Amino acid sequence: LLDHLKLVASYQEMNKMTCQNLAVCFGPVLLSQRQEASCHTNRVFIDSEELASALHFKKHIEVLHYLLQLWPGETYTFLLFHYG
Repeated sequence: LLDHLKLVASYQEMNKMTCQNLAVCFGPVLLSQRQEASCHTNRVFIDSEELASALHFKKHIEVLHYLLQLWPGETYTFLLFHYG
C-alpha cells in the first residue's frame, strides 16, 4: 500500500496528491482504531473524549506523512516496469 501511495505522490505535479495530501486522506482511515459508541451523561467527559479523538486524528495524519516521506518510491516502479 505504501508503495502505491508513494507512486501516486510521485505524480504530484499532475494529480496534486503530495505525501501530505495523501496522509490527510488516508491516515485517519488506515491508522485509526474502531471505537465503540458509548452513552455518557457527563459533558466534561464527552469533551475530553472529543479532544482526544481530534488529537489522535492529527497523529494518524502525521504518522502516515512521515512514513510516506521515508518510504523508497523506486521499488514499486522498478517491479512494475521489469515484471509488470
